[in-house]
Amino acid sequence: MLAVAGGKGGCGKTTTTLGMASALARQRKPSLAVDTDREMPNLHAMAGVSRRPGLDAVGAGWPPELVAGSPTEDGVPPDVGVLPAASGPLNADRNARPSAPAFAHLASAPGAVLLDTPAGAGPGAVAPLRVADAALVVTTPEPACLRDAAKTAAMAREVGTPVAGAVVGGGGGGGGGAPPPPPHDRFRTVGPREKK
Repeated sequence: MLAVAGGKGGCGKTTTTLGMASALARQRKPSLAVDTDREMPNLHAMAGVSRRPGLDAVGAGWPPELVAGSPTEDGVPPDVGVLPAASGPLNADRNARPSAPAFAHLASAPGAVLLDTPAGAGPGAVAPLRVADAALVVTTPEPACLRDAAKTAAMAREVGTPVAGAVVGGGGGGGGGAPPPPPHDRFRTVGPREKK
């Protein structure tokens, strides 16, 4: 599982998650994009998938590939699996952390599992990082966003999850009422340097 993470909301985590899942699907590789942000879910809306059922159904034992919806939005291949965030009530202490059983079931899903994580450094953002095999940190070039991206990378390392690379957003909400560019045109992927 790959956690697509970043400290700020609006830095491009969801767009990156959906873009990566779409790229894998176009290469005929199974992919499942999972929204782990219970408080501010938007992956389902971006992909044109019903809000329910979601990650809570996977936690109850349903296979992720049966719960995931097929996207209806243009530009997203219909064979990308999109799993909305859990929709049940938050705990009384506002701990929005997804359940351990849901993550355990995701680990057995076929193909790549991409976790679209919540912003910030709270328990809801840490939980997906704890179970992921690696993290991809997403940011914009804005100084505050870069600082939060560095904190997210440190948080991933603190819980034992290696940082596989970073995606730096190119700005782009389209501006002036123009539609935003496709995900592959908005971001530049930066990975670990190759050894010579």
